[in-house]
Amino acid sequence: MNTTAIHTETEDRQIVKSVLDKAEKPKAFLNYVVDFSEDSSGDPAAWVKIKVDEKKALANIEAINSFARKLQRAILEEGATRWPYVIMVTTQPHKTTKKSLLMPRKAVKKPTAKKK
Repeated sequence: MNTTAIHTETEDRQIVKSVLDKAEKPKAFLNYVVDFSEDSSGDPAAWVKIKVDEKKALANIEAINSFARKLQRAILEEGATRWPYVIMVTTQPHKTTKKSLLMPRKAVKKPTAKKK
């Protein structure tokens, strides 16, 4: 990452656009949005949110992960001065099913005081 001078958001946005225009996108790719802010350490960051079709993405998760790694590397190689965080977002909210590995915890009722 080039640390001599931070590009303007417009310059880094153009780098992301250029890389994405040239990239071979997975079948699950729909579109993207780039937001700029600081990361948890206070450093300038570019949040590249890739919108994907959930069913197609789950069918080939290896391709999605590979795409995210290649995209991040290419953005840095093109000279972006903000760290590119590549995040996949789906078209619909996640629904927890019985088959889901992450089951919600059942609410525990607090014991009530017994009446005398």
